[in-house]
Amino acid sequence: MNGEKHSLMSVLWRRKFMIFAVMLGAVFATLLSFHFIPPHYKAQTLILLEQSSSTLETEVAFMQSPAIARKVIDALNLADDPEFNPPKSKTRPVPQDTTSDFKSLEIHAPQLKNLPPELINPETGRIIARFLTRLRVRPIPGSAVLKIEFTSKSPEKAALLANNVANAYMAQKQNSEAKSAEKIEYWLAQRQGYLHQKMENATASTTQYKNENNITAATDNDILIQKITEINRQTIAVKLEKTEVNERLDRLKIAPNTIESPVIKDLKQQETVLSRQYKVLSNRYGAKHPKIIKAQEGLSLLQQQIGQEQQALRISIENQIKTLENRHRTLETEKIFLEKEKNRSSAENRKLDKLLQTENTHKKIYENFLEAQPLHHEQQITENRIISYAAIPFAPFYPDKPLFLSLSVMLSFLIGALLALFLDKTNTAFRSAGDLEKYTGFPCFGLIPYTGKMEKDAIANYVFSSYGGNLAESLRSLRMVMNLRTPKTEEKPKVITMTSSYPGEGKTTLSAWTGQLAARSGTKTIIVDCDLRRPSLHKLFGIKNEKTLADYLTERTELNEIIQTDDPSGLHMIFSTSIPGNALDLISSTRFHMLVTSLRKTYDMVILDAPACLAVSDSRVLAQESDHTFYIVTWDETPREIVNTGVKQFSDMGYKHLSFVLNKVDVQKQARYGYGDVSYYYSPYRHHDKKAA
Repeated sequence: MNGEKHSLMSVLWRRKFMIFAVMLGAVFATLLSFHFIPPHYKAQTLILLEQSSSTLETEVAFMQSPAIARKVIDALNLADDPEFNPPKSKTRPVPQDTTSDFKSLEIHAPQLKNLPPELINPETGRIIARFLTRLRVRPIPGSAVLKIEFTSKSPEKAALLANNVANAYMAQKQNSEAKSAEKIEYWLAQRQGYLHQKMENATASTTQYKNENNITAATDNDILIQKITEINRQTIAVKLEKTEVNERLDRLKIAPNTIESPVIKDLKQQETVLSRQYKVLSNRYGAKHPKIIKAQEGLSLLQQQIGQEQQALRISIENQIKTLENRHRTLETEKIFLEKEKNRSSAENRKLDKLLQTENTHKKIYENFLEAQPLHHEQQITENRIISYAAIPFAPFYPDKPLFLSLSVMLSFLIGALLALFLDKTNTAFRSAGDLEKYTGFPCFGLIPYTGKMEKDAIANYVFSSYGGNLAESLRSLRMVMNLRTPKTEEKPKVITMTSSYPGEGKTTLSAWTGQLAARSGTKTIIVDCDLRRPSLHKLFGIKNEKTLADYLTERTELNEIIQTDDPSGLHMIFSTSIPGNALDLISSTRFHMLVTSLRKTYDMVILDAPACLAVSDSRVLAQESDHTFYIVTWDETPREIVNTGVKQFSDMGYKHLSFVLNKVDVQKQARYGYGDVSYYYSPYRHHDKKAA
């Protein structure tokens, strides 16, 4: 991600002048457009509505209605204003028979006269439409305030129309409220009479029912309820007493001795005393003793009396039970009678209660209506008011110059950035050694700075001039890198081939400069012009090519006759001539191989200036004769596809001793682009440029 951001920023930085030019042009066009765009002014009036927020949208729609617009147009005679009724619109013919369009709808003339003018006259409708397009009404959020905004080319007209819209709205509102108040008063009077009549009818119905049923009060039902309650209490008491008496009767039947009464208790005490006496006498006398017999008779008499008393007690209890049962039946009968009376009285009271409730309801409704009438009058009076009239605006709102300028800057920057990215993506040339190595897979040994256009007679000695210091340094670095990259187990390259994708990329010039620097440093060097189609080495040094490589390869001369040794640097040269028909045969001949072998033994460095590899196949043959091949690529010019095609010719035959040289590098632009692979000589080069200037 950081790499992508850096790459993007590098592209933008490389194209910063183009982006700046796009931005400058956009700003200039924006400033120029301000002279052709007429200014528009906006004025605003504020109205406070004393109503709920739910009606704000309704009031907004009302203010923007054609009715309000027509009132303002008529009041200010805007039909004669060119801003709302341009002159060309006045020349439009108005149909004489305005009713012809409505005949199919069967609208009679009186009805047609009541239609709005904008429906009958299209011209009026267009004026209203233009007026409404300049009018904007909107509520201020969080408040009950409406903002009326009007736009016009004249600041005075904008304020005047905004204020007139507010005044027309207030007048229309007051007129509507007056008519609404009349309708409400009439309705309230009708409603009051209706409610009063309903109350009177309910009171009359209640009085009539009381008279018909002889009802004076509603207390009889309460007395009946009290009597029924008392009977229920007595019934419960009778039931409890009857239960107790039945229990006594049951005990009397089951265990007579458990029932005690004063008489029976007294008799039992006497029986106890006689029983003790009888027991004492029994221990003393026999069974037929008069005292024993007398005691027995006394006990029998007491027991007979006890039995009679118990029988009398049982009959008394049974009679008591019958009495309680009769009492219970009497109470039940009386209760039934009272229940019937209560039900009859309750029905009358319920109906009376309904009548009284209806009477009270109508009376309450009538009283509430009378109390609410003042509130109705208060609600009819609204407190809508204009809280701020529009002032004459001192500055136009359109065009918004700061906004337009900022937008133009942002949009132009975006367009410039996109254009820069597009140009960067569509430009397939190489700008750095890293790109070249990454794309081809072969190393790049050097970057040669661009020297500018020079005359031919100045090219040969440029590398030794005061201006060629940085160039010479880069060429020495190229040779040093080649030697350093050679494995220690192998011999340093002696035979070097210089080639490129197509002619004009500077391979002959680099061959000459490299050979001159090597020869000046004491290395025995020779450069061979192997381009038998377009030879140019002799032109570079300004020497005629009288005896050439072709003469030697065709055995018309000897080797020592074709070697030129008059260069001040000590560089030896073999020139060539153009024989395109036999060029490849001569380069691939045994005699050329023997020549390279002989030169390898004689010289420390042999430079073979080969033709462009895409034009002919000579460079591949020469690469087989050399220890290393330099492939020259023009910086920011040679397309990637061309380089890839040229490299493929060498990789297909398994050739590995190939490296690239990026030529004609614009050092200052390279540094601006953000590439760091020329920083080692950029500073002195820049210093040299300043000195030369």
